[in-house]
Amino acid sequence: MASDENIFSNLNPKTLSSVTATDINTTTRDVHIERKNLDALKTTVLVNDASMRSSGTIIPGTGAIKLSAAVTDNTRTTWFQPNPGEVWVVDAAGVVWTDKTGDSGVSMYYYDGTTVLDVAYVLNASTGASVTARLSDDGSWEWPFHLDENCYVQFVIGTSANWATAQFQGACWRIR
Repeated sequence: MASDENIFSNLNPKTLSSVTATDINTTTRDVHIERKNLDALKTTVLVNDASMRSSGTIIPGTGAIKLSAAVTDNTRTTWFQPNPGEVWVVDAAGVVWTDKTGDSGVSMYYYDGTTVLDVAYVLNASTGASVTARLSDDGSWEWPFHLDENCYVQFVIGTSANWATAQFQGACWRIR
């Protein structure tokens, strides 16, 4: 039987600003939904409410511009994979090329570890020492995107002969 005391002791000395989704998920994932665990279930709800994980709105102080590692070829690369128990919303994404000499496209994919879903594409013909392109809604897909540890974003930046390095970037807020 799970106990609310176990939940509190496992999260101590964490504060609301320092407890992570992984901490909460690890501590509460084995609580069975049964009457004898009523106190532990209520405590789980309380912890999720207090840490703003249950409302589905943005958790204050979690906004971030997430950057990929710099890539030098057109290999499909993971941009950002949230920690277990976290859910993030992505409001904008794009790419920055260095030493760009010609056309290059960017494809963004959802990936679940097995299946790849093509979500967005942009072609950019600009040249220069630093060129930025933002993915925008062309009517075939819609912002925002939601990510968790099981379904996250990968990207491919094409025509690698036309640039030195490239970096995918996106504006994200944690909602769980």
